[in-house]
Parts: sequence; structure tokens; C-alpha cells
Amino acid sequence: GEAASVGNLGTKVNALTFNSDGVLLAAGSPSDPQGSNLYTLDAVSGRATAFGTLPSQYRSAGDLAFDSSGLLYFTTTNGRLVRINLDARIWEDVGSTSFGDFFGLSMDWADRLHGYRNAEELYRLARDSGALEFLGTFADLPVQGIYGASSLVLPQGPAAGSIPIVFRQGLWLLDTAGNFGSAELV
Repeated sequence: GEAASVGNLGTKVNALTFNSDGVLLAAGSPSDPQGSNLYTLDAVSGRATAFGTLPSQYRSAGDLAFDSSGLLYFTTTNGRLVRINLDARIWEDVGSTSFGDFFGLSMDWADRLHGYRNAEELYRLARDSGALEFLGTFADLPVQGIYGASSLVLPQGPAAGSIPIVFRQGLWLLDTAGNFGSAELV
């Protein structure tokens, strides 16, 4: 694949996702003075437009994920799981995740929320409480650190049902059986 710069966001963000209408959304980075903002991003100009602000204690840890009903989830640097109904502009502190370094989130094929810690650990997060179920580590993989995940579930081909996960060393896939494999970008 090829990457191209389309413009300056005008702010710092650390979390990206698309909604079901194809709108690119972002959350402010903890290093941004306005780190609790949610943004829409213009894919043509690159410009970020704030559309919502949360209390300052809810700074994005690093990723966003939608469930099948359109509710947006994100984790915070102070170890909270937050759920947002964007249509009603209502946010809810769902509960504690115990960790402030979930840098990757994904919603799987069964609408289960997964969190990926920079400590190379994988958890399932209860969407109604933030409670964690430890699923394993990435210690056996030749990767270091996790810097994002996707709620895109690959629809077809040999990787159908897999979730893409971005590590410093590249793209890997989590399959429906919970196995990891490296992926090549074409």
C-alpha cells in the first residue's frame, strides 16, 4: 500500500476509527491540552473538527471501537472504560479496566470488545462493566508493543473473520480461533 499526507489535523490525536457511515473519528491525545475532545476528520483536507468534549479525567489511552449498535467505546489513561452514544451525545463511565495503557481496541465478529495493552497482553473487556478477562500475551511473537487495532473483521479470503492488529514491527491478524499470524500489506 501507499500512504500520502492530506493535511494538518490542527491538533494531536491518538485514536482513530470509522463509524458505519464511513466518517473518520478521532480522540485527543493525552499530550494535547484539549485531550478530552472527540473529533471528526476530513479525509480530503486532514482537518480535525471537535464535536464533543468529555471531562478532563477522561483522556484517551489510544483507541476507539464501535459495537454493532453504534455505541462508541474508548479506554482512558486513568484506567476507565467509557461508552458514548453519539446520536444522543451521552457518555457513560462504564467501569474500571485496571490499566491505563490499552493502546488498541477492537470489536470482534461476536460483538466482544478486546483490549491490547502495550505490555503485550490481550484482554476481553466487558462492555457493561469494564471487567477484564485475560486472554494471553504476545510474548511468543516477534513483536514489541502494540500501537492500535482495528474493528474491521476481514470479510473474505483466507483471513476471513480475522482482526488486524498493528505492532511496531508491522501488521498481524487475530483469527477466529484466537491464533496470531503475520500479514503482508499488498
